[in-house]
Amino acid sequence: MADNEISLDRQIPVEAEIPAVEGKKKKDDARFPVLIEFTITLCAAILVTVFLTIVAMSLLTGATLLDFLIRTSISILIIGSLLTLIARQISSGMLISTVPEERKQSDELKIPNPPEVK
Repeated sequence: MADNEISLDRQIPVEAEIPAVEGKKKKDDARFPVLIEFTITLCAAILVTVFLTIVAMSLLTGATLLDFLIRTSISILIIGSLLTLIARQISSGMLISTVPEERKQSDELKIPNPPEVK
């Protein structure tokens, strides 16, 4: 029975058992182009600024809670939808512009088919 027991003392460190893969690129490292990231960040910053401005104005004017909720929800909904449309247009334009470059590179790498025999 003692022969079947697993020893708790490890002779080989864990790092030595699993070989490190350094040369391979991770597939999770995909990132958006800088313009798209900047657009999304700018849109989020504008929405936060609008929210804080509405909170400040509502506190200064002494608005009720219902007025505050209505003002905030309507303004965030309208401005958020407009910013979403703008960000979507920029993103789709940027991503569509990269597709022809990828197709051109893949066409250069293709091996031409031999002519068909008639």
